[in-house]
Amino acid sequence: MPEKFYNRLIQEIRRFHENPPALVSAYERALQTDDVEILKGFSRCILLNFRPWVVSFPRWLGHIYGNCPDPEVRRLILEDMEDEDKKDPHPLARDGHVGLHRRLLHALGVSDEEMEDWDSYPPEILSVVHSFYEFARTYPWQEGVAAIMSSELTNVRDLPKIYPDQLELGETRSAGAALMWMILKKLILAGALRKEDVAFLFAHDWTLLDELEGKPVDRTRGTEVKHAVYVLRALVEHTPPGREESVVRAFRLGLRMFWSYFNTMGREGHAFLDRALGTA
Repeated sequence: MPEKFYNRLIQEIRRFHENPPALVSAYERALQTDDVEILKGFSRCILLNFRPWVVSFPRWLGHIYGNCPDPEVRRLILEDMEDEDKKDPHPLARDGHVGLHRRLLHALGVSDEEMEDWDSYPPEILSVVHSFYEFARTYPWQEGVAAIMSSELTNVRDLPKIYPDQLELGETRSAGAALMWMILKKLILAGALRKEDVAFLFAHDWTLLDELEGKPVDRTRGTEVKHAVYVLRALVEHTPPGREESVVRAFRLGLRMFWSYFNTMGREGHAFLDRALGTA
């Protein structure tokens, strides 16, 4: 019996984690030091290189939204766009993801001029960003969601059971968000960052703030899990059988390009650590 469509997508996520991008090993290497200045400089390097993705993601969603004729799916995409751009009412946030990311970079010593100097970003990063603009504008909405929003499934450790015979994600590692949190938490505890500086991560998963404050943690409340579930359901429940192969290919391509982006970030992070630790 052919494998179910949703399990084919989950298998692609499993394959992504079998060969994690260099960003994961860069995080693990950085976590071996307690030097606050090195951790701060490393975070600055990684998060600055993430800036093109952060500012582009809601615009990619806007193109997909415009290509989608299904109002039910558009409402889901709109909810994601609101999470990106709407000001989070939490007192630690009071801004959308793009603004919260700018706040975090400012706290790490990055200027607006550095953020906006796109000529300074690695070409591998810019090629992914511009390719995703093209995918979002020109692909049918299912392939657009598959290519660009496949990344939403790379930072969850497990998915709620949506379908009776749905595969488990297995022993997957986060693409990097959980490790980034470990570094930023060190900087908060060392007094180098304030909680409100890190609201960019909290806005993606407010359970991280619960963890920091010693409160009970329910990971199923995290925004990342919510987004991963809706991406999977939107693709599974709104892709005609004759388009499944095309959607799986787009999903796989999106994951490969996301891997390339994070691998480049990891390369930059390792280069920073080589300089900072004197191991170049």
